[in-house]
Amino acid sequence: MVRFLGVKLSETTYTSTVLPPLLLVWVLSYLEHFIEKKLPDAAKPLLTPLICFVVMVPATIMVIGPASAITANAIANGYNALVAFAPALAGAIIGGLWQVVVIFGVHWGITPVVLANFDMNGCDTFQAFQTIAVVAQVAAAFGVFIKSRNKEFKGVALSAGVTGIFGITEPTIYGVTLRLKKPFICGCAGGAVGAVVMNRVRSGSYPNTISEVIYQSGQFGPAMTGWLDSVLSSGGYTETAMQAAADALAGSNPIGDCLSFGNGNWGIQIGDHFFH
Repeated sequence: MVRFLGVKLSETTYTSTVLPPLLLVWVLSYLEHFIEKKLPDAAKPLLTPLICFVVMVPATIMVIGPASAITANAIANGYNALVAFAPALAGAIIGGLWQVVVIFGVHWGITPVVLANFDMNGCDTFQAFQTIAVVAQVAAAFGVFIKSRNKEFKGVALSAGVTGIFGITEPTIYGVTLRLKKPFICGCAGGAVGAVVMNRVRSGSYPNTISEVIYQSGQFGPAMTGWLDSVLSSGGYTETAMQAAADALAGSNPIGDCLSFGNGNWGIQIGDHFFH
């Protein structure tokens, strides 16, 4: 048992934690404002830092640190309860919204929750769902690399995707997917679906392979309607479609200034579609 000034302290791990410094600075802002109101101007430069130090060090060790640990444990218990009650929902929330959390820079605040899970249970599912969200954004960046016609932007998308493989998705988000909006949304959707699939693979209530989970009756529309099988059996898209994509990436534009298409009978006809 660790003691400070004769008081027994709870065992609190501060490695990679964010909550203690956030709470410390918040409390310190009020303390500093209070002290400066009470001290004469001549004494403020010398005594304000000293008093803040003398008050905040014991307060952080004895109150703020343990309080942040209790808060992290409570959040972890709430998350674990959601996983136990509705694992697919928990996976979809984390997998789908994790990169949104990264945008606001508060994702490091989850580290104490993860550490609390390991401390209490010896394992954690949160990081697994996070990883799927990361992989989905990386896939979106590589998709932009494949489809973009801009050579400079293709280079940005490729380098950002490679960086994302190592778990750093800020370049992917700010430089590629969020900039184009749709890839970011697709990445979030892919993260949510991927987390649900993984959750079902590890659950005893569902099949134990990804393929069996996807093809389970009543679950995923593309698999149920046969669309996925038709694409797989044909070896992917048709040669004509692949050639059209290659031509588009090379800069070919057979539809001029057309902005929309449909099945009508006017405009530029390509296959069964009319562009206008």
